Amino acid sequence: SLAEIPLDFAFATLFTTTLKACSGLRIKWEELTAAFCLMTFAGSSLGFAIGSCTPNSEMALTVGIPVMVVLLGVGVISPSGVPKEEQYPPSWFVAFLKKASPIRYA
Repeated sequence: SLAEIPLDFAFATLFTTTLKACSGLRIKWEELTAAFCLMTFAGSSLGFAIGSCTPNSEMALTVGIPVMVVLLGVGVISPSGVPKEEQYPPSWFVAFLKKASPIRYA
């Protein structure tokens, strides 16, 4: 996992640079990149843990996908931990994505 850190850091940096430029997030670029790097390292570690606990790759996919779906669903509730009334209003791009999301109509 140590060998993957530079590549994980590069992809997280590229993603956060694009995300900040397109969405106008009100957070420092360094803090956003640090958070995404931490999530990248945690995700790859979780993948390695699930892979090491299962006997083959098919079983790892069978176990890993539900774990990821649950973690993604929980993250949508209030990812910043701040009540909705105390948050800044979203940018026009984020508001558009919320309205265009098919999950909203599920």
